[in-house]
Amino acid sequence: MLKNVGKYNKLKPIDLDKFKTSNKSMSNTGISTESYGNVWFLLPKGRAIFKTYDDEIYPKIKKIRYLNELVCCELAKILNISCAEYEPAVKEKDGKTKNGLISYKVNKRWQKLVTAYDVSEYIGSLSFNEIYEEIYEKTEEDGMILDKNFKFDLYKLVFFDLMTMQQDRHFCNIHIIDDKKNNFRSLAPLIDNEMAFGVLTINDYKKNGKPLDVQDIIKDMDCTPSVKYIKMNDFYTYTHSLRELVDYAKGKTKYFEFLQNAIKNFNIKYAIEKVEDKGIVIPEQYKKYMIRLTDEIKRVVVNKFREVCADNEEEQYL
Repeated sequence: MLKNVGKYNKLKPIDLDKFKTSNKSMSNTGISTESYGNVWFLLPKGRAIFKTYDDEIYPKIKKIRYLNELVCCELAKILNISCAEYEPAVKEKDGKTKNGLISYKVNKRWQKLVTAYDVSEYIGSLSFNEIYEEIYEKTEEDGMILDKNFKFDLYKLVFFDLMTMQQDRHFCNIHIIDDKKNNFRSLAPLIDNEMAFGVLTINDYKKNGKPLDVQDIIKDMDCTPSVKYIKMNDFYTYTHSLRELVDYAKGKTKYFEFLQNAIKNFNIKYAIEKVEDKGIVIPEQYKKYMIRLTDEIKRVVVNKFREVCADNEEEQYL
């Protein structure tokens, strides 16, 4: 629960009609435009953005998107990955009550929140290392420097997307804090995680009246680790992304320790419990789906790590 607004919540959605809206946008990219139901509000001690799921975009999975954002937030905390926190909120619009989530700004007053696309729209590669190199080169051209943790934070983001089967991590969903006052750029906390766990595939199944069979969904799932569409059953493509992450970590203590701890601590059941502790109800069927899906993902990841680390002292932790 966010400290600044907890007193307004008490395990029920924040009523945003009690607060003023702000006409200041998050960035020049339209991240906070009304077109996707995102609106800024002036809450005590700062501004916060509201995003609603009561819209016409993927109407079959409104509730799932809402739950995914909250579960991913708790998972990120477990894995020590910086992530924007969310609380339930409601507001009136066009005579209807809109349900959604609210989160405080992740950038300071003098900092601008931009996207990877803003920093370099010419990113031509889809791998973790080459995305970083492109951003690094463009940052130098702009006369700025990257925060010392930028590459490590990007690495963790890509791994998190692999583990959660994120389907919407395009370049406008990788957010960057642009601090021209202090001449640096840093990676913002994770934002927009609602398309995790194969949710777009679920939407297609529901739209076409197909039964939600987990194995079929896994087989048909599109996802975007390293900002790349792949098939879960395309073993070469999926494991190539894993191999890149493992190979990069070998010999780099900080990176390898992160992988070690992330695999050990990837606990979807605990994340679900933390969300439910806040009074959020997650349907039993969807809980079982998330657990079964992530168990399968973890099995694939661990097997690939064993393969990559074979005949290597790093294999022992698996």
